[in-house]
Amino acid sequence: MSRFESFQSSASGVNIQFKGLNQAEISFSNVIAGVLENGQKQEFFNGQVVWRVRREGNTWKIWNITSRPKEKQQSLQKIQTDNLL
Repeated sequence: MSRFESFQSSASGVNIQFKGLNQAEISFSNVIAGVLENGQKQEFFNGQVVWRVRREGNTWKIWNITSRPKEKQQSLQKIQTDNLL
């Protein structure tokens, strides 16, 4: 069993597209890796993430997350949320 000392996550290429006044789509590239005790990294995710957000009053809330791993472009992972934030 692997034992991780820490986890690292990096995001790049952030893009925000507004869909009217109360909705937006935020996309970015994301890499998540665990760092083993010996310093080696094990990658858990490398791909594109899309957040769909909507405004409720003065607050923006995520209502849908879609991830597209690079090595499995045809496979989509979706998380539907009612109140993630």
